[in-house]
Amino acid sequence: MADAMITARMIASKKATGNQVFEKLGSTLSQAINQLYDYVIAEKKLPFSEEHSQKPTVQELRDVQQRMRNLSKEFSLGMSRFSHMSDDEIRQERLIARGLATEESFQ
Repeated sequence: MADAMITARMIASKKATGNQVFEKLGSTLSQAINQLYDYVIAEKKLPFSEEHSQKPTVQELRDVQQRMRNLSKEFSLGMSRFSHMSDDEIRQERLIARGLATEESFQ
């Protein structure tokens, strides 16, 4: 079977950056294009267009919202110990905790 050539146009900087990434991944543009064609032929669809073009469902949005709330709570719990302290008080607390100072050092 004879090889065929494919031509595509893109911004030169994108090509250069992409080629660097392909090299780091141990691949080439030709290998990636061949894999893309293999996928499209086998699946009869693009590997990325459907997932990214669909709007999220209400449940997906609620899930993300809940995860954000949980992260916010975790962050708040972690910060509550220092939330009422000034920067100097926080530094003093850390020095004492590390054994580099005592309470008397700051009186």
